[in-house]
Amino acid sequence: AVYSSYQWYKNGVIINGATSNTYTATSNGLYSIWVMMRAAECQDSASYDLKNLGIAGTAGGNVENVQVIPNPANEFLQATWGSTLRSEDLTGLRLQDMTGRAVFTATAHPVGNSAGFTLPHLANGLYMATFTVNGLSAKTVKLNIQQ
Repeated sequence: AVYSSYQWYKNGVIINGATSNTYTATSNGLYSIWVMMRAAECQDSASYDLKNLGIAGTAGGNVENVQVIPNPANEFLQATWGSTLRSEDLTGLRLQDMTGRAVFTATAHPVGNSAGFTLPHLANGLYMATFTVNGLSAKTVKLNIQQ
């Protein structure tokens, strides 16, 4: 489909100047694209975890099964995952608004296969929640905040 605007992200961070419908990756990472059909009417996203460019250094652990509940969230967010990710590997959370501005960061203190985060008061809307595994940004999910 043809959209009115595009914005590419790597590991939840805006890639400056990457605003076309295609992007050529130069390193491993979680790449996402946000598209808008018409201003403030319809937004969507897609992600691809690129792992095979031969670039050293990965976050480790299987982070594909990290889920956030509830979504939409308000005052509290919980990350859960299966047994393929060790609890000590999940080390943090970063929330960014849709302009890429960081609005919240927290250190994770997992218990078993989950970690809870108390959220500050944020404006209603969509955010990117990036989970850190072994100190590297590893999994980004779209989070809807409804205070």
